[in-house]
This record gives sequence, structure tokens and C-alpha cells, in this order.
Amino acid sequence: LRLTFPIRDMYIDAVDNAEHTISLTNAYFVPDAVLLNALKSAAQRGVDVRILVPWNSNHFVVDWLARRYFTQCLKAGIRIFGYHTMLHAKTCTIDGQWSTIGTANLDRLSSLGNYEINAEVYSKELAQEMEAIFKSDTTGAFELTLDVWSSRPWYAKFGEDILAPLGVVL
Repeated sequence: LRLTFPIRDMYIDAVDNAEHTISLTNAYFVPDAVLLNALKSAAQRGVDVRILVPWNSNHFVVDWLARRYFTQCLKAGIRIFGYHTMLHAKTCTIDGQWSTIGTANLDRLSSLGNYEINAEVYSKELAQEMEAIFKSDTTGAFELTLDVWSSRPWYAKFGEDILAPLGVVL
């Protein structure tokens, strides 16, 4: 059962209908279970899902919360890119024809408490421009692999576990 969060539901519907590519950039990637499962399902059905996040944003707690999703994403076949500096974009392009640009992060605060707005645009021209920007941004980023991620220090894993309960707040 989905609650009524229009921007979140827009993302989920678009991801559920993706056939080829999803290029997602978000400053604070702390998705709820439904959105996370939609992204994982898309990757498992053969969609090339790529997520670009800042490696060190302006909220270190959110960074740690986001990182607790990386193992699940990587195991599902989602490609994760870390941008070396703060990246505040909130965009997504799907299948070269659908795009969203706006203020909404993929976290609980944006769904529940913040006043957010995203534009949903069906335009091949805009989608191609957005994909070119995503490609340029990922060129300046590093790709996280499951092997590298799995070998992170024990204290990093411990920190993620300790902060996990904050995910329901943020």
C-alpha cells in the first residue's frame, strides 16, 4: 500500500515503467523500501540503473544513511557513482524520453515535511540533454564496485548500523 506522496509516487511509477535506462542524480539518497525495491526490480529486469550521489555532501549523517543502501543496490545490479564534491542536483532521466528536475531529495523529509516541487517532462530533447549532463557528471565521479564496497573498514559498517534508525526520521 502506497501513501500519497506525489513526487515519490511519480518516481516509483516512472521506475516501474522503465525499459532501458535510469539515470538518477540525488543529493540525499535515502529511499524508502518501496522506491528502493522499484529501483532494484528495474535493475534485475535488465534496466541499466545508474545513481550519482555526492560522496561527501553537506550532511555527513545523511551520507552515512545513504551508504547503508549501497550493498543492496550493488547486489541488484545498480551502478553507483560517487561525486567527489557536493552535488545538489535532484534529477532523473528514464529511457531517453522522461525526465524530472526539481527540489525533492529521495529521503523521508522531502516526502513528508519539506515543501518540494519537481517538474515531470516527457521530451526526448530534454532527456537527451539530461543524459549528456549525467554522462559528464559521472565522468568526474568514481564508480563504486561491490568488491570495493564490501571491503570497507569494519568501523564504517558499524557506523552505518548505528545510524540506521535515523533513516525513518531523515
